[in-house]
Amino acid sequence: MNESNPIEEEVRLVRGVEGLEQGNKALAKELRDLEFKLLNKKKEANTLLEDSEEQRKYLLEFVDKENDLVQGIEFYASEKKKMNEIYAGVSGRYDLNMSVLEGMIKDVGFMKGEIGALTMKMGMLEEEIPGRFRDADNLDKKIKGTFIRALNDLRNRVDVVERKAKVLYYKKENI
Repeated sequence: MNESNPIEEEVRLVRGVEGLEQGNKALAKELRDLEFKLLNKKKEANTLLEDSEEQRKYLLEFVDKENDLVQGIEFYASEKKKMNEIYAGVSGRYDLNMSVLEGMIKDVGFMKGEIGALTMKMGMLEEEIPGRFRDADNLDKKIKGTFIRALNDLRNRVDVVERKAKVLYYKKENI
């Protein structure tokens, strides 16, 4: 048994070595297959990386455009706010100017009525003058002087109204 044991032992070891060699061959084949797969995967990964870089650049263009649009919208919103504030100020001044002009127009209307009343009074006085007074020239001069003063006063008031209207108009134009 001693002799058969070493032979059997040798056969068993040879079979073990053959099994290990077959395992090594199988592992070597599997290693080659895995290396081939790894190479293919690396190629796919590089292709995907290139594609993702192109997509990233493409998307960055849209992000830049979006940022530009957002900034444009914010700018226009701030400009709109400023314009609304300016409009509110101008509108307030316009209303104030209109009320001043209305007062001036009422004053002009009043003055027109006064002039009409003075004209009527002058006409009545002219009719009464020959019968009541002999010195018609003096009375006529007094009436004409009053009328001229009233006209000059009216003219001065109209000039004031006109100047105020021009000032308001030019102020409005400068706004």
